[in-house]
Amino acid sequence: MECATPESRPIVIIGGGPVGLMLAALLGRRGVATVVLEKRASHYTVPRAISYDAETLRLFDTVGLYERIKPALMLDLPVRYYDAHRHCFLKMSRTDRPYGHSPIGSFYQPDLEAALVEAVSSLGSVDLRFGCEMTSIDQNKASASVSFINADGKEERIEASYVVGCDGGSSPTRAQLGIGFGGYTFDEKWLVVDTIGSSYEKRLIEIFCDPARPALTVPMANGRRRWEFLLMPGETTAELEDEPHIRRLIGHYAPGDQSQFERALVYTFHARLADTYRKGRVLLAGDSAHVMPPFAGQGLNSGMRDAANLAWKLELVWRGDGKAALLDSYEQERREHVRAMTELAMKLGHWMMPTNALRAKLTSLVIRASNLIPGRQGQIDQGALVPPALLPKGSPLGPIKRRRRTGHLLLQPDIVLKDGQLSNLDALLGNGFALLGLGAHPFANLHPSDQSMARALQAKSVQIGGDEADGEDSSNSLAKWLGKGPRILLVRPDKYVAVEFPPNARVQNLASIVGALALQGRTYS
Repeated sequence: MECATPESRPIVIIGGGPVGLMLAALLGRRGVATVVLEKRASHYTVPRAISYDAETLRLFDTVGLYERIKPALMLDLPVRYYDAHRHCFLKMSRTDRPYGHSPIGSFYQPDLEAALVEAVSSLGSVDLRFGCEMTSIDQNKASASVSFINADGKEERIEASYVVGCDGGSSPTRAQLGIGFGGYTFDEKWLVVDTIGSSYEKRLIEIFCDPARPALTVPMANGRRRWEFLLMPGETTAELEDEPHIRRLIGHYAPGDQSQFERALVYTFHARLADTYRKGRVLLAGDSAHVMPPFAGQGLNSGMRDAANLAWKLELVWRGDGKAALLDSYEQERREHVRAMTELAMKLGHWMMPTNALRAKLTSLVIRASNLIPGRQGQIDQGALVPPALLPKGSPLGPIKRRRRTGHLLLQPDIVLKDGQLSNLDALLGNGFALLGLGAHPFANLHPSDQSMARALQAKSVQIGGDEADGEDSSNSLAKWLGKGPRILLVRPDKYVAVEFPPNARVQNLASIVGALALQGRTYS
């Protein structure tokens, strides 16, 4: 079959799930023409992922969707691990919000996807096409070509500057590129049941580490709840998916529960990582690049971090302001954090799935003993088990020299504006690069060469505290975080600190990022 004459778009995203849609929203809001090809006829309408973290909510806020999805969220859920006697041996009860949002809780994925579809569809720079299945990808030094079957069954082709595969764990894009997907598949299988109208009303994420049958339950907004049960030796999928049997399993924790079943399926979990995230002009993001077991609730959140990291780099490179090699930093900055999150998920899974009573008892005793260490519970409540959001040393537009907070994700306190109104810090910084001055004007205290670079990056200047400040940190958390004395930060669009330095117009501090950019011939000198 002969293809129609190819059209041309800067970015093509293959896959219209949450990660692909978020990437399209970020690109579209930056004015980058983007096509999203999704083989389904509409967005997914049953729940899959369920747990968010503060970075994901911050990203939804960035694209203007936080208030839209808030009714689908259950915020600030404590976590409890129980032994076979239902005695709690580990708890996480985070109440702090260093990044401006609830650090742990649940969401209803169909509502999130619907919000993203609405937002993306309203952007004139994004073309979302359902019912379009990719058939092949070809590329050369100048472009990549995506062939696909459209909703009418006709073959089409798009020429793109770059292609991003966001098409799931079985990614056809990854297969087209011939990229390996090594890792581990769990032998254990889990029954996942989503219900509506549960009579079990505990507002907790509860994990029952019972060797007789490990289980967990997560409440969701609007009366929804998820239950998960481990298949035990000798059981079949058909047996466990039988409704009367599911009723008995749930009844063990919620006697008499008559909730409606929205979904009940048996899953096998994986821990896999693509051999590379980039091959020429084609990149992978989300489950196409990595999958992890759900025990840390970080699968979708890790994909959202991919989108946040990749979107502004694609924009810089497409506009000619960044060198193509900048895209290699995407994998450099994301790979080890994904690996660390996967290891955490597997560790938590090890705790959750004790194979015998002795191992289960030993695990709970060891964790209980560690909790006796002074300050340990406070550290766990503040997220000590979770790998920190931190860029690796040496990454482009990242920490060449490690100062106190270079390479860290920027805090997001509330800011009291001059008129007395409250604003979150991200709203002041905007969606591009920003110069943040703490107690000093950020632009006036730059070396002339750094001023030129800041102009080339179109970095917005924001001052917190001091004379002529745009606002004041309501909690003084930025000053505590950065340490004594005034500071200037160059903040990336994904809100990571690229460079941190004291104000001194005689010293050049932004030279370290020049190598990743292609601005020298225009406004940088």
